[in-house]
Amino acid sequence: MYQTMNGALFRAMIDYGIRNLALHSEEINDMNVFPVPDGDTGTNMVTTTRLGYRAIASMEGELPTLADAFAHAVVYGARGNSGVITSQFLRGFSEVFAALPIADGETVADPACFVRALQNGVALAYRAVTHPTEGTILTVVREATEAVARETHADLPSLLDAFLRAARVSLDNTPNLLPILRNAGVVDSGGVGIICFFEGMSKYLNHEKISRMERNTAAEASAVDYGRFGRDSEFPYGYCTEGLLQLTNRKESFVFEDFRAHLDAVASSVVVTEDGDKVKFHAHTDTPEAILAYAHAFGEFLSLKIENMTVQNAELPKKVMTPKEMRDGSFGIVAAAPNERLGERFLAMGADAVITASDAMPATGDFLDAFSAARKTRLLVFPNHKNLILAAEQARDLAQGLDITVIDSKSIAHCYASLALIDLDGSAEDAIGEIAETVRNVYSVSFSRAVKEAHYGALAIADGDFIAMTGNSVIAVGKTLAEVATRVIDDVMHECERDTVTFFLGDETADGEVEKLEAHVRERYLYTETDLVTVGTKAFDLILSFE
Repeated sequence: MYQTMNGALFRAMIDYGIRNLALHSEEINDMNVFPVPDGDTGTNMVTTTRLGYRAIASMEGELPTLADAFAHAVVYGARGNSGVITSQFLRGFSEVFAALPIADGETVADPACFVRALQNGVALAYRAVTHPTEGTILTVVREATEAVARETHADLPSLLDAFLRAARVSLDNTPNLLPILRNAGVVDSGGVGIICFFEGMSKYLNHEKISRMERNTAAEASAVDYGRFGRDSEFPYGYCTEGLLQLTNRKESFVFEDFRAHLDAVASSVVVTEDGDKVKFHAHTDTPEAILAYAHAFGEFLSLKIENMTVQNAELPKKVMTPKEMRDGSFGIVAAAPNERLGERFLAMGADAVITASDAMPATGDFLDAFSAARKTRLLVFPNHKNLILAAEQARDLAQGLDITVIDSKSIAHCYASLALIDLDGSAEDAIGEIAETVRNVYSVSFSRAVKEAHYGALAIADGDFIAMTGNSVIAVGKTLAEVATRVIDDVMHECERDTVTFFLGDETADGEVEKLEAHVRERYLYTETDLVTVGTKAFDLILSFE
């Protein structure tokens, strides 16, 4: 009977949790609230946890060492809202074990410590969401944790059994807390995912076998291919140079303003902060050795990091696109796009880095890569999807030495309209004001084909129907795209006639259908302009943007 958990058991339980989650990932994906092909909760949770586990898969050591490594790694792989919340929960859960003092013999966690870990995980998960919604994965882990915290547990298997019993009761109640679940007739898919994860842990403790799943190598980071560089290679991007300097009495007297002025004169993207007798600096330069020699005159380095940005840029096209020539300006733009085609369009409109999502939803680490690729210290970030905002915010919180504003852009339409209007040569503050006004004035509707029968409120949806959605609301259903889109156009224009209607075309949108829709707008609404952007993605059939 497992009465305590050491490092090896922690690693094995995490491994089995991921295996069991992976076995059920497709059915979790299919629990999508809306009957459109974008259910990816299971996939995101598996990828998030798997990238965290990779950091400890072959690691030996005491429980605090493994738990600390996992707590840091799981955050960087977080994908989608469910992945970000899961990563923060598991980070908080692991941090309690990481903080345990190293014992003379073997460091272990007892059931009481395990409960404290669950409580800390819940606290961090709630903190990760600006406006927590009950009836989601948050409710499931909170109520299950509160249930086990009210009792004393003799061993880990009985604790997990109690946790799972309470979690299943909480899951069954999620439709009563969240109308969108009740309308769709499903429970929260993220809650199902976290239960599958802890079921896997329980199976390990009870010696139940779980088959090892195939690894999703496309979603995992690959090693750098240094073989692409040779004697004739050019390295135009310089080095990202960071250091933490301990000022010492045996060296030269330090003046913050002079230090900052010197770095400004010899480098770009300079950030310098002072905390008592410690100085942290970040700079982009062709000669990192000169900056280090200058800084070394004032003290000793507590930490150093130098990264070749040309090497970074060579690896980035897998996920991150950058323009051939980086523009000047006081701030940079980072945007997410469903594929490279729209990514190129955003770059042409002034974006400094674009994260593409053609193979898998971008992770927190992808946003961090894009922040580095943008090569500016002041950044405005367009997630462009409701399920990417948390990942962007988590990356913002992890980024060091950068001033980042995450825009509340839930659609590519918000980004497209904003890039067309803002002054890229002006100040970030002016741009943020313009963007906020633009996002408020853009009404975006996406159209997708249903992949199963469903009911949404009073609307009956048949397999193959076209669904029009804005935010989390289904506003129209019909047999053809033209029928549904025409109805939406007339309803929106009747309420408030708009200046521009932009058509974003998906992969299977027929040109003839869009031409008819454009003609309908031009003939019926004489003072409204139309714009057409071919995206070519399977993520949607059509997006209409009304400005």
